[in-house]
Amino acid sequence: MLRKTFALITTASCAAFALPVIFAGTSAPVAPTLVPLAPSSASAPASAPVSVSAPASAPSSAPGSAPAVPTLTKPEPAVLADLENRGRFLADYDRVAWVASDRLLELKPDRSLLGTFFALKIADRWFVFFGKFDYNQDTPTFHMAYIFSAPVDHPDRPERVSGEPPAALKENHLLIVNAGLAFEVAGTAAKELFIAEHYNAYVYPEPDGSYSVYFMPAQTDRNTVPLGGDFIIRVSADGKHVTERRKLHKSIIPFDVRKTEHKAGATVDYAMH
Repeated sequence: MLRKTFALITTASCAAFALPVIFAGTSAPVAPTLVPLAPSSASAPASAPVSVSAPASAPSSAPGSAPAVPTLTKPEPAVLADLENRGRFLADYDRVAWVASDRLLELKPDRSLLGTFFALKIADRWFVFFGKFDYNQDTPTFHMAYIFSAPVDHPDRPERVSGEPPAALKENHLLIVNAGLAFEVAGTAAKELFIAEHYNAYVYPEPDGSYSVYFMPAQTDRNTVPLGGDFIIRVSADGKHVTERRKLHKSIIPFDVRKTEHKAGATVDYAMH
């Protein structure tokens, strides 16, 4: 399985095909810059985790006494629905990027044409873009070297898109360019938050036009699932400025699936919010 992973620097480890399609932005570029802002509760996205608070009347724990038991605030239905949608998006993103990159390697294409790759859901299909950004032009330009596409309900079936790009891609060229820029900028800003050697990254377009780039530790051992260590970096709508960094978990628990008791007909699931 080949995925976009980030180590000490933002690099791509897979190949790209020739005959690039070029999509350019419309605003004069500044090479992507980082403008970190402290997270604010007033601007927290809808996917904010369940809040935990101690009862107002609970005194601080005295030495030797049991600690105060926190109370959980149940999220609103809209928040739960948003969390579910994001979870499904990330799971499908992972699958379509995984299969598309594996199929790309089977073609043994020219690796020199690749600088990054990312996935987007456009209209009723998933698209995985392999290519390279050129920051030496008046506007940031994405040389789209290779494209895969899959139905939204079958992200495990991406197929190569050859010839003229679909009309939906031309109509959404700014989304593609800005999402790709956000993906790159977030990868640079993520370095200080790494607590694992390898991460997978996923770009999620927000309703307000900005982007959330999720980073999750990559599974490198088929028997061990890394739980935790994930974080989000929010990027502005033009894909150039980091507006927030937010850790979802502070540490990683290596979960050994071999130690799980399996019963007939049972399945093992795990999730991270």
